[in-house]
Amino acid sequence: METNNPGAIQKIDHSEEIFQAITDRISEGIASIDASGNFVYVNHKAAQILNSHPSHLTGQNIHSLLGNKNNGTHIAAFQRNLSEQAFVCFDEYYPSLKRWFEHRLYPSRDGVTLLFFDITTRKKKEIILNKAARRDALILDTMQNSFLLTDINLNIIDVNPAFCV
Repeated sequence: METNNPGAIQKIDHSEEIFQAITDRISEGIASIDASGNFVYVNHKAAQILNSHPSHLTGQNIHSLLGNKNNGTHIAAFQRNLSEQAFVCFDEYYPSLKRWFEHRLYPSRDGVTLLFFDITTRKKKEIILNKAARRDALILDTMQNSFLLTDINLNIIDVNPAFCV
């Protein structure tokens, strides 16, 4: 940008410094991606997650960087976000990072803003709870004796098939 107004340049520089400081304090990865899938802006957390530096990612294509790993979920979400101009949120596992991430894509005319953060701990807990629920259901379904589970107010929470006979 060319200008003969040094004060305007200082204000722009100061605004950029404030923006950088704000986005670097945020614990989520933040990226601005153009309609072609190229990184326009990447905060330090996003670069750290992607094992890179913001300056190395700027200009790179997100689809080339991630490839068709994970069945291309991110590509389909990106395209839907752009074509429908609608917020998109999805979880995805990255085997190479051994991590789960939640992605939130916010559309604009020029591309998308992507926020993503590590949800691996939450996913591990969900997996453990789902396994326990399946185990408990199997135990209840195969029990020969009747089983009735109530809450403190004696509201029925669950029964097994033997109870219904």
